[in-house]
Amino acid sequence: MKYVIDSNVLIDMKHFYPSVFRSLWAKMDELVVLNEMMSVKEVYNEIAGRNDFISIWAEKNKNIFATPEAAEYPIITEIMLKHKELVKYESITSGKAAADPFLIAKAKVTGSILITNETFIPNAHKIPNVCKEYNIKCINLKEFMVEEKWRF
Repeated sequence: MKYVIDSNVLIDMKHFYPSVFRSLWAKMDELVVLNEMMSVKEVYNEIAGRNDFISIWAEKNKNIFATPEAAEYPIITEIMLKHKELVKYESITSGKAAADPFLIAKAKVTGSILITNETFIPNAHKIPNVCKEYNIKCINLKEFMVEEKWRF
């Protein structure tokens, strides 16, 4: 199974300290080595410089944070036009990272499952809502661990 992971999941994983949850991080690293875990450059930009082990892990695994491929740009453009509220205005005007449309396009083009801790809210412009529209499976951190049959 291939996954595209959102920054909020990685940030939430900061509570799973590598010195304590060694097997969890070994499993994450295994997915990276197998090219089954990916993300986008905007996620890297959101977590870089946090001065915690998540930013260190991201730097060590910088290769999973991809720039968009040609096939992703039309999807990103379509999402931005149809779901303007998906990216906050202040993110656009201040140059902050805005990963959501890039994550969705990456998942669509690669046929991957998108992992985010955002929740589906009817009529909202959230990752799970847009994923549903684009027929992309979208799960949270717990569902990801269940999907992988991880037990600790």
